Amino acid sequence: MSGVIVLEDLPNELFIEFFTYLTSFDIILTFEKLNHRFQLLITQYCRKFDFKFINKFQCDSIFRVQNTNQWTSLRLSDDDRKPFWIDHLIENYISKKNFSQLRFLSVGCLKDNTRQLFFSMLSSLPNLVSLSVDSVCGKDILPFDLPKLQKLVFGSCLHIDWIQNFSQLETIEYTIDHACESKDKLNWPRTTKHLKFVLMVATAHSLILDSLVPLSQLTKL
Repeated sequence: MSGVIVLEDLPNELFIEFFTYLTSFDIILTFEKLNHRFQLLITQYCRKFDFKFINKFQCDSIFRVQNTNQWTSLRLSDDDRKPFWIDHLIENYISKKNFSQLRFLSVGCLKDNTRQLFFSMLSSLPNLVSLSVDSVCGKDILPFDLPKLQKLVFGSCLHIDWIQNFSQLETIEYTIDHACESKDKLNWPRTTKHLKFVLMVATAHSLILDSLVPLSQLTKL
């Protein structure tokens, strides 16, 4: 019949444009089982995932069909309906998968036991360039390197020694949001160029100023 548009006749470029109005979850759960062509399009396009607004059933479906080694961006956060959603995701999914191409990672608040699991898996992300982590205590976190990390946004106490080996880190946004024990020194990666402080608790200004002295590449504070 003339004038009838068949879905299969539309070019890939049109579907890619259409995908920009949907989340990766919407695209996968809607189109994944249609045919081989859409499976290829999904593989090429769906590489950024925000897990805040999906339920456990959808989560199971995503991890069952997706190759997480192709993901480039991942955001984990709680909401009022799922207060421990981040911990559930890390314990049951994230820690059991590989994310070798992940470049951007954002994670909300973690419980103590999940925090240890999370930081133990970070070293398996060699291509990570940006990391954002809500309030953590770094007292029991050993220093490690993320060889391509360039930006770090995090909230913490004064225990930040775990970041000092990040060999390519240039931009740091650091919120001092709680105090667990006093520290007489803050150690930054020597590659730091841009540094931002947000003080939520009383902090000795001399501690901050003294920590800047070794940063010969610092250009913005």
